[in-house]
Amino acid sequence: MRKKYLSDYALEERTDAETGKLQRVPVYRGKYYVFCRQGKELKRLRFLFAGLTALCALAFLSALMVNAPCGHRWYVMFPLALMIFPLFFQAESCLLLLTAKEKLERSTRDKIEHRTVITSSVLALFSFFSLAGHVVSMILYQETLRDIVYLVAAVVILASSFVMITARKGLKTEEVP
Repeated sequence: MRKKYLSDYALEERTDAETGKLQRVPVYRGKYYVFCRQGKELKRLRFLFAGLTALCALAFLSALMVNAPCGHRWYVMFPLALMIFPLFFQAESCLLLLTAKEKLERSTRDKIEHRTVITSSVLALFSFFSLAGHVVSMILYQETLRDIVYLVAAVVILASSFVMITARKGLKTEEVP
């Protein structure tokens, strides 16, 4: 548990059914949150974010699997390689979003609502820099067919990130009274 969420929990003493010993168990006592959008609209948003995150991961992996000449240039590869971190955190947020119950704890809400904004923005930034590096590479060197994979991957990740940035308002939550 992080210090930030420590105040949301209280320790309760319970007897273990198997051993009969007294144990201290953390129990959530914090506020609960629900999504502002419900029903089909929330289900659509869940699959939209999951699909776009999967598309970004697929584009990222496809670029890494191709040994293209532009991948040997740092100004193309460095921003692309840095995308692994926001992509990982975006995938974690999407997994939480897909498995979220009706009521969310504060830590889960933060990972879904706030982290999605940050990770999609950072993905857009890194893919833009990778795309710009690819354009410089196209101007300076002759383009090969394998280089197109990097270009398409950067464009797909940039477009998917912008869609996630614009759709993030649908993940707003409100406190349960």
